Amino acid sequence: MNSAYNEATAQKVKADFGWTNKFVIGHVGRFCPQKNHDFLINLFNVFHSKYPNSILALVGSGELQGKIQEKVKNLGLDKDVYFLGNRTDMPNIYQAFDVFLFPSFYEGLPVSLIEAQASGLPCVISDTISDQTRLTPAYYPVSLKEKTEQWVALLEKCMEMQHADTTAMIKEAGFDIHNNAEWLTNFYLNKLS
Repeated sequence: MNSAYNEATAQKVKADFGWTNKFVIGHVGRFCPQKNHDFLINLFNVFHSKYPNSILALVGSGELQGKIQEKVKNLGLDKDVYFLGNRTDMPNIYQAFDVFLFPSFYEGLPVSLIEAQASGLPCVISDTISDQTRLTPAYYPVSLKEKTEQWVALLEKCMEMQHADTTAMIKEAGFDIHNNAEWLTNFYLNKLS
């Protein structure tokens, strides 16, 4: 997996979406109960009232999307929350995010969280997610029982951060596509010989 941050790509994607000079909070996940979109929208509503230059980009689709879109509209956030649907250009989309927000009730191995870290993003996540997904230092788990202010404070901390080059950390954690492909090739060649 190689999605190292590229400033030019980030600026181009932000410009394409009309997000230039915006603080982009990103989330990737199906619109289903486990992903906790209600909480995510409530949190963004509080954060956005303090930082009107922020936007929320939601990638994914699912059975609760219509309900969440209605909630966004009712809160008057429809110009600040972007529903991007399912995407085939995720490496570029991650480049445009400034922080990855992931308040799931539970997860197995969330690929999007791994990808976000590979893209050098600070990640604010629920502490229900296994600590085995912690690959980089800018990984901030917080309890869903905490007050919204705690979540906002972590997002504020991320506003001060730049994307990091996490390539070496991701490789060391065993998530490098080239190393994994080489290992698989050797494994099957040895089995067949």
